[in-house]
Amino acid sequence: MKLPIPTQWLALLAVILAVGVFALPDIGATKVVFTFDHRFLLANAVLLVVALFDWLAAYSPEKVNVERQFPTAVSLGKTDTLQWQFSLAGDAPRSTRVAVAEEFAPSLNPEEDRFSFSLEPTKVTRISTTITPQRRGKFTFEQITVRTFGPLGLIAKQHSFVEPTSIKIVPVFKAAKEAELAIKRSLAFDAGSRSTVNLGGGTQFEAMREMTPDDETRRIDWAATARMNKPIVRTYRAEDDQSVLALVDSGRLMSGLVEGIPRFDYAMDATMLLTELVTGVGDRIGLVAFDRHIAAHVTSSAHSMQRHRVNDALFNLHPALAESDYEQAVTYVLSQYKRRSFVFLFTELAPGAIEQFLFPALPLITRKHLLVIASLRDPNLKLWAEQDPQTNEEFYRGMAAREALEDREKLVAELRSRAVIVLDEEPQNFNRALSDTYLRAKSSGRL
Repeated sequence: MKLPIPTQWLALLAVILAVGVFALPDIGATKVVFTFDHRFLLANAVLLVVALFDWLAAYSPEKVNVERQFPTAVSLGKTDTLQWQFSLAGDAPRSTRVAVAEEFAPSLNPEEDRFSFSLEPTKVTRISTTITPQRRGKFTFEQITVRTFGPLGLIAKQHSFVEPTSIKIVPVFKAAKEAELAIKRSLAFDAGSRSTVNLGGGTQFEAMREMTPDDETRRIDWAATARMNKPIVRTYRAEDDQSVLALVDSGRLMSGLVEGIPRFDYAMDATMLLTELVTGVGDRIGLVAFDRHIAAHVTSSAHSMQRHRVNDALFNLHPALAESDYEQAVTYVLSQYKRRSFVFLFTELAPGAIEQFLFPALPLITRKHLLVIASLRDPNLKLWAEQDPQTNEEFYRGMAAREALEDREKLVAELRSRAVIVLDEEPQNFNRALSDTYLRAKSSGRL
């Protein structure tokens, strides 16, 4: 049997009785019949009897029917409603006052987490609150605690229902508009390229036709030229089912903030943009996220639901506070992706870590795949480097920013000399540069 829980009303009754004990005059017959000790014992007996009655009359909380009606997913930063449904079992003799407590993670920012209301027999009561989550991930509500009170409200009974319920807090796809525009640019380019005489530098054979002054000599088909007795060239188009891979670093470097947002969150949004764009133009894309280990893998697909699969794989990931194992990630990619692919590595261009951990793995991946390293540059670096210092702090900060930019430029140059395409852009240009890089590579037939 669970112990009764006293309420503030029981404490108030105890105070009233105590005042009565001390205030009752200690004279005459009262003094003989009701001494102070007698009055004290009587007050305690009254308190105990009333409390016991209230406790026995309280409805069992275990017979309260509880049902959560939560959404399966809520967008990060958006306000949504959570609802509960309560009812009494069919044998409830009267209405019962109930208090309910739900445990929320602080980052969910609930409007309320404690509720008090009356339940009527045979009626269903619904209560609700709102949350405005500030952190993505999967949140599980393990138990909900219900208290029922006696008719006098002096004593409560309590029971905790263990019914795990999960809500996914998913990031908002901020680059949705950019993805839509990129797909339109791709379709416009494709339509334009098909209306021209030369179909460009793709790799998938399209047709043969008579040579024009704009054609490259390497496109000449000598056997057909001999048969037709005039120059004949082969025309190509970009492959319709090219392979793309988003390789997302979720290690220590990606926990740094740029304009108050973790680099990893920028990489997530860019990955969803890339997925929407790639599948929108008919290509295949997969995902591998890694830190010291492979943290997530979504197999390559051109399905329209691929962005949602990528989102499901990434929304609960957070950067690990450890160096990423690039070599292990590259080895895993090579084992899973045999076909030549366009690999976008989202990471931070930190010279020490890149030179020590990524450089040894570069020959492995660039030998087979076309590699793009996409990194976000903090706009504050340029601002601090160009600022006219007024204090010693600003002077040293400016010197450090200039040194960081120089090291970054040297690293970019070194990576490009190793057959790597490098995107080093500030947030406002990052997604556009990413989509343009993919479309240019696709149109030029680099895969």
